[in-house]
Amino acid sequence: MQVAREARILVSHHDFQKEYFLDLLAGQGVVVELKAVENLTSIHRKQTLNYLYLLGLQHGSLINLRPPSVVREFISTSLNHADRRAVRWIMDEWRPLSEEFRRLETIILELLEDWGSFLDGVLYREAVTHFLGGRDAVVRKIPIVQGPRVIGEQEAYLLCDDVAIALTTANKNVPGYAVHLQRFLNHTRLRAIAWVNFNRQQIEFRTITR
Repeated sequence: MQVAREARILVSHHDFQKEYFLDLLAGQGVVVELKAVENLTSIHRKQTLNYLYLLGLQHGSLINLRPPSVVREFISTSLNHADRRAVRWIMDEWRPLSEEFRRLETIILELLEDWGSFLDGVLYREAVTHFLGGRDAVVRKIPIVQGPRVIGEQEAYLLCDDVAIALTTANKNVPGYAVHLQRFLNHTRLRAIAWVNFNRQQIEFRTITR
């Protein structure tokens, strides 16, 4: 069986590109990820699944070489490209407050049509940031306030000067995320947060305001 080491995956959309390197690709059909950690976690499993989705494959192995006895987990998915593009949009609580909101909608729609859902949330965030002008234009430090007092600063992704962007991949405790974002907004001078949650095949848009 032919085995490729450090197999390169290039993900692109228009002029955006991101590279991934998986440890082993066996026979052009099986992803093998090697770890040397105390215990395998959900982060490692999600990483392997992300590679499977990007390659359009369904079977992989996660191998931990650190324990006295090698630990191996099989990672599989039944999803194909068509399944990951069959997304449902939920926009009941989405209020476009400016033209930038429509721009964000268009970017995410095009990414999902090209790549589908279920991928690593960092990939979507980096692509959205790129198409909104790049990190220097989007990521800024904003004051954190308590009443009239500024008590610190925090880095935030901004859709425009007074609206932040939150892109998440939560599929559990989504109401808890909403509470957290509302608290964050209340301690800033922002007008709103444009929140998009990639919950598997369910893509939910919400506008969080004071």
